[in-house]
Amino acid sequence: MARKWRVLFCRLYSLLNWGRPARWRQYQRGWLALGSCILILAIAAAPGISQPAPTGPEDWFQAGQTAYETQHYPTAVASLNAAVSGVQDQGESLKQAIALGNLSLTHQALGNWMLAADALDQSLGLLTIADRSQLAETDPATLAKPQLQVLAATLDIDGQLWMKQGQPETGLESWRTAARLYGYLGDDAGLIGSETSQLQALQALGLYLQADAIAATLEQRLTQINNPKLIARSLQGLGTTYRTVGKLSCSRFILETLVGVQTAPDGCLASVLARAQAPEPLGPVLLSLGNTYLALGNRAQERQTAVSRQGRLPWRCDWGTAPPQEAQTFYQQAAETYGKAASGAAARSPLAARLNQ
Repeated sequence: MARKWRVLFCRLYSLLNWGRPARWRQYQRGWLALGSCILILAIAAAPGISQPAPTGPEDWFQAGQTAYETQHYPTAVASLNAAVSGVQDQGESLKQAIALGNLSLTHQALGNWMLAADALDQSLGLLTIADRSQLAETDPATLAKPQLQVLAATLDIDGQLWMKQGQPETGLESWRTAARLYGYLGDDAGLIGSETSQLQALQALGLYLQADAIAATLEQRLTQINNPKLIARSLQGLGTTYRTVGKLSCSRFILETLVGVQTAPDGCLASVLARAQAPEPLGPVLLSLGNTYLALGNRAQERQTAVSRQGRLPWRCDWGTAPPQEAQTFYQQAAETYGKAASGAAARSPLAARLNQ
């Protein structure tokens, strides 16, 4: 009888830049993946595969999980390399592609762009994508469902890699292809995640009208979803992305509502937020909210600086001027929110929260 493997294949967000932590979850005798969780894939292994030994690929994968969560990335790389070798010896190409995708995520955390790209190239090759130029023309009907699921998630990782290297246009292509595959699969979670990423890439490219169109599509899509957990995860990602593209008021309202600070009946996506379940864990949302408060404070400070420069003699520098009250309030809110994110049961990424604080 075919054995089911549940794969938690996720997209990775930088802790310091986007305020989202790596999150791992474990399923019974399943695989683990690195990142902020977007979707769960159910993949059937070939019949007749024996149970792995205690020191087999699954154990190495779990060791990589532990190392990654504690930010011991070199150890995570070593563990994932062992997992890749293990599934390669077993001839399980689909699992090898998954392990290589996670290896790429770990290399990205270390800033090893070439190694991250090499791992992705190998993963795509195992998924019968020998040339990246073929991706946009990939016909979903020609691939099996498990292969499509892994390919879409791998393209999400590919988009992140290009964005981190300052190439949003190439990242946008990967996310668009991933969104097309998710749409074919009927995967709402994956589709929302890829479209949220597209929003950031379009903004970075200065394609503001297209970015606004994607934002409107996302907001409309969220109104049609009835899964409270998915709504919360999607809104958390959208709140973070709205901060990166400059929509600070919407970012603040969404994230404050998710953590229970904001209870106003009006605001961005208020009707959707009313149906969202409280996110678990809360730490990542608090960290993201703290980053939004910090951005609001910086914006208030920059506005005050721009006003005060008017009429000032060019050789005068008023370095001792205190930030305006609005900025000070936001900075205080940021410090308090980082403190909450770094302590108690909410803490998932205490180091990032404490550094920001």
